Amino acid sequence: MLLFYRIINAVKEPVVLSDGLEVEVGISVGAVVASGKDVHDLDKIVKLADELMYEAKRRGGNTYVVKYGLEGLEEVTF
Repeated sequence: MLLFYRIINAVKEPVVLSDGLEVEVGISVGAVVASGKDVHDLDKIVKLADELMYEAKRRGGNTYVVKYGLEGLEEVTF
Protein backbone atom coordinates (compact mmCIF):
# COMPACT_ATOMS: atom_id res chain seq x y z
CA MET A 1 0.00 0.00 0.00
CA LEU A 2 2.47 2.55 -1.25
CA LEU A 3 -0.26 5.22 -1.33
CA PHE A 4 -0.77 5.09 2.46
CA TYR A 5 2.99 5.13 3.06
CA ARG A 6 3.37 8.26 0.90
CA ILE A 7 0.45 10.05 2.55
CA ILE A 8 1.74 9.30 6.06
CA ASN A 9 5.24 10.53 5.18
CA ALA A 10 3.90 13.73 3.60
CA VAL A 11 1.60 14.57 6.52
CA LYS A 12 4.12 13.95 9.30
CA GLU A 13 6.59 16.53 7.97
CA PRO A 14 6.78 19.54 10.34
CA VAL A 15 4.97 22.68 9.18
CA VAL A 16 5.98 26.21 10.16
CA LEU A 17 2.99 28.50 10.73
CA SER A 18 2.97 32.20 9.88
CA ASP A 19 3.86 33.11 13.49
CA GLY A 20 6.95 30.87 13.34
CA LEU A 21 5.43 28.08 15.42
CA GLU A 22 6.39 24.62 14.16
CA VAL A 23 3.70 21.94 14.36
CA GLU A 24 3.70 18.25 13.61
CA VAL A 25 0.68 16.18 12.62
CA GLY A 26 0.23 12.42 12.80
CA ILE A 27 -2.08 10.23 10.78
CA SER A 28 -3.67 6.84 11.29
CA VAL A 29 -5.43 5.11 8.40
CA GLY A 30 -7.92 2.26 8.41
CA ALA A 31 -8.96 0.90 5.02
CA VAL A 32 -11.05 -1.94 3.65
CA VAL A 33 -10.43 -3.27 0.15
CA ALA A 34 -13.81 -4.70 -0.84
CA SER A 35 -15.02 -6.39 -3.99
CA GLY A 36 -17.81 -8.65 -5.16
CA LYS A 37 -20.70 -9.04 -2.74
CA ASP A 38 -18.87 -6.99 -0.06
CA VAL A 39 -19.35 -3.70 -1.92
CA HIS A 40 -23.10 -3.79 -1.31
CA ASP A 41 -22.71 -3.51 2.46
CA LEU A 42 -21.38 0.05 2.69
CA ASP A 43 -22.37 0.55 6.32
CA LYS A 44 -20.34 -2.49 7.34
CA ILE A 45 -17.36 -1.35 5.22
CA VAL A 46 -17.33 2.12 6.80
CA LYS A 47 -17.71 0.70 10.32
CA LEU A 48 -14.86 -1.75 9.76
CA ALA A 49 -12.60 0.97 8.28
CA ASP A 50 -13.29 3.12 11.36
CA GLU A 51 -12.37 0.21 13.66
CA LEU A 52 -9.17 -0.35 11.68
CA MET A 53 -8.25 3.33 12.02
CA TYR A 54 -8.55 3.07 15.80
CA GLU A 55 -6.42 -0.10 15.68
CA ALA A 56 -3.75 1.89 13.81
CA LYS A 57 -3.93 4.54 16.56
CA ARG A 58 -3.56 1.85 19.26
CA ARG A 59 -0.43 0.64 17.48
CA GLY A 60 1.19 4.04 17.92
CA GLY A 61 -0.17 6.12 15.05
CA ASN A 62 1.54 7.15 11.84
CA THR A 63 0.61 3.77 10.42
CA TYR A 64 -2.17 2.05 8.54
CA VAL A 65 -4.19 -1.12 8.85
CA VAL A 66 -5.80 -2.62 5.75
CA LYS A 67 -8.27 -5.48 5.58
CA TYR A 68 -8.92 -7.30 2.31
CA GLY A 69 -12.62 -8.10 2.24
CA LEU A 70 -14.99 -7.97 5.17
CA GLU A 71 -13.83 -11.33 6.48
CA GLY A 72 -10.40 -11.41 4.83
CA LEU A 73 -6.78 -11.01 5.74
CA GLU A 74 -5.37 -8.02 7.59
CA GLU A 75 -2.17 -6.23 6.63
CA VAL A 76 -0.39 -3.85 8.97
CA THR A 77 2.54 -1.97 7.57
CA PHE A 78 4.82 0.98 8.34
